[in-house]
Amino acid sequence: MAVLTWPASAGAVDQPTLVGTPTVGATVSVRPSEVSDRAQLHELRIEACRAPGVDCVTLSAPDPYALADHGTVVIPGWAAGRYIQALDDPVRPGEWLAGPVYLQPEAAPPLTRGGDVLVSPPLVVTSAVRPGLYSAFSPGL
Repeated sequence: MAVLTWPASAGAVDQPTLVGTPTVGATVSVRPSEVSDRAQLHELRIEACRAPGVDCVTLSAPDPYALADHGTVVIPGWAAGRYIQALDDPVRPGEWLAGPVYLQPEAAPPLTRGGDVLVSPPLVVTSAVRPGLYSAFSPGL
């Protein structure tokens, strides 16, 4: 558990959670952090990084046209071997979501870690085994 020190008061929180298996082609989503009555909205992101928090690319960011869907993504092939993390930037009561609008998640710059931004533990994205490929365990080999 971490503690956010917002101007009004401090609240106990849990980290956001990445829901799903971090495998190429799999759909993953973000379960927001639990903030004790301090956040009414959450800016949820999923980022893929070469190392945790280093050289990150945004996979999922708020969509101005479908805000309810902004924490879900299908993991692309180029993310294999990278670290994937869920991020949650809780919005304080009375704050408005304002800023530039990005039409593609990859165009949105990664969130700056620290401050109010909460981050899940990093998980390594694995490659999916494609049907039709044979291994040493395939019959007849």
